[in-house]
Amino acid sequence: MLTHKELLAKNILLDQQIRVMYAHARSTAIEQARRLIDQYEILEEDVFRPKRVMPYSYINGYRDPKSGRVWSGEGPAPKWLGSMKSGM
Repeated sequence: MLTHKELLAKNILLDQQIRVMYAHARSTAIEQARRLIDQYEILEEDVFRPKRVMPYSYINGYRDPKSGRVWSGEGPAPKWLGSMKSGM
């Protein structure tokens, strides 16, 4: 039966071997993917979904229709927003 120190040493060696094998497998997979991308003329949009674009009003939070000023909703509310609430 192995001692605690022997098991730890074996574990370190196995971790090193795993890292080397993983790096090799990863680089091989990347090379293969690049070959296939070139061979079949695959584009980024063929593989990845388009990024969702947030609606303009959601990004800005609140917009003053008179002046066009915006407030994100963070920090203290601007005075013009208070006047809009009271006018509703």
